[in-house]
Amino acid sequence: MTVDAAVARATAERVLLRLGARADDAATVADVLLEADLRGQHSHGLLRLPTIAGRVEAGLIRPEAEMRILASSPATALADAGNGFGHAMAERAMSLAQDIASDAGVGLVGVRDNNHIGMLGYYAERCARAGYVAAVCTTTEPMVHPFGGSERLLGTNPIAIGVPAVPDPFVLDFSTSETAIGKIIDAVQRGVSIPPEWALDGRGEPTTDATEALAGAINPFGGAKGYGLSLAVALLAGLMVGSAPNPEVVGTLDTEHAVNKGDLFVAVDPRCFPGGSGLALASTSLLDQVRSSRPAPGTDVVRVPGDRGRERRERCIDAGIELPSALWATIGELE
Repeated sequence: MTVDAAVARATAERVLLRLGARADDAATVADVLLEADLRGQHSHGLLRLPTIAGRVEAGLIRPEAEMRILASSPATALADAGNGFGHAMAERAMSLAQDIASDAGVGLVGVRDNNHIGMLGYYAERCARAGYVAAVCTTTEPMVHPFGGSERLLGTNPIAIGVPAVPDPFVLDFSTSETAIGKIIDAVQRGVSIPPEWALDGRGEPTTDATEALAGAINPFGGAKGYGLSLAVALLAGLMVGSAPNPEVVGTLDTEHAVNKGDLFVAVDPRCFPGGSGLALASTSLLDQVRSSRPAPGTDVVRVPGDRGRERRERCIDAGIELPSALWATIGELE
């Protein structure tokens, strides 16, 4: 079914306020969820709202939580999110990284005990629009097999990078797996098959059945390359910030476990580098050159990361977002 974007946003805010969220937190969480749906990233959109509600009701999300700084240096901070609303705490962490970078040139903020933070590109884009270079990564439950294996040991462990440009920043946002677990859950809810390259079933065989994929393991993207990046995220966003080893991470998908993943937010003031003051214009020039380059046969236009999502967003603002009827009905029951 098609839902007006403004209606979806307002409904999500009302649900979050009913759950005890502060007004600013409700607005942030609703905004992140809606932006994901607007850009076609339904795995991180309103699909997550019933789980958020269940975690609040189970005491696993604490609406009153405040972020606490556990340790700091001139360029770093380690924060405890207190099991608050993940998206709101992530926005605070990204802002803190920017504040640190404004003084030190670079700011790194590691976060423990934070709930699911959704689409990482949201935070990277906001940081880049403020004039900083951004990087964000996070660990997730083990859902991905190592290259050459079939056992679930690593998370989808996404990464996002934002760089200032005009009129829109460059935003690269991707999981280190062939797909996000939320996309497989979304396929189950929509009753559609998945591409055979996404996942293995419980026997270690490729599958197009989304339900079978949930019992198996997701493939790392790009074979050994995605596998290596996933391991790097597990080491940096997980072990470096003192969170659980990736095979032991729980709590971003269910309503039963306290979350124990790790997040890492990085902001860099480009003015600290010789070409930094002109980075936005130089980036724009390069991106425009790429966009105007000759398309390959069968391709209408060359895009850069983020273009397709923004194009979809503009269409959905006018036409509405497509949501499963059952999901929208469930959200309505949460109001």
